[in-house]
Amino acid sequence: MGHVQQGRGVFGLGVMTPLWESASSAERRHMVVEEVRRQEEAARCAKAVSQAQQGRWMRWDGIAKKKVSWSELWNMESNRLSFIIRATYDILPSPTNLNLWLGEDSACPLCSAPANLKHILVGFFIVELTVPWEEANDEAYERKKLRYSQLAAEAEERGWSVLVYPVEVGCRGFVANSTIRLLKEVGITGRAQKKLIKELATAAEKSSHWLWLRRKEIAWGAK
Repeated sequence: MGHVQQGRGVFGLGVMTPLWESASSAERRHMVVEEVRRQEEAARCAKAVSQAQQGRWMRWDGIAKKKVSWSELWNMESNRLSFIIRATYDILPSPTNLNLWLGEDSACPLCSAPANLKHILVGFFIVELTVPWEEANDEAYERKKLRYSQLAAEAEERGWSVLVYPVEVGCRGFVANSTIRLLKEVGITGRAQKKLIKELATAAEKSSHWLWLRRKEIAWGAK
């Protein structure tokens, strides 16, 4: 019957694979290699489809092929190559994987959320510090929360995990609860938290004192 038209090219303009009977020795070798490659790729894809976690790359849409040459592989650090392969198949020892394999704690050591690979690689905080008049802490918090809501929504649409954290330290050195919540969220507790809160309060207080001392000066600058 002969070849059947494949693809969207105009009839007769595509690259035709020669028939086995009319192929040269070199063309036959190429045909055998391509057929073996096709079968291996089909088997690999079939296995990947059956794997709930390692096969998730099969569901990636709009992703270009990633080509790595032999020279790049040869010159690549072994730990980087290991990361690329294991990250692609989501088999890095993340807390959630260690929990699945060994029963270890799956919580993120920084924020206590389930720490899978996505949480580690694409989760981030948007933090902005305001030093307001203490009575305006709540107003400053809501204003900054609203300012970054659109940015956070756009980032989440692209697959990022986003937490917006406006924090306030009053201009007279009183630290708002929003700042303490952020410190807890990133795993800063106990003595370390108390020390950092003290440092934040002192920095705000000293800055305000500096402003007070120069309240009658028209121009500021180092002397």
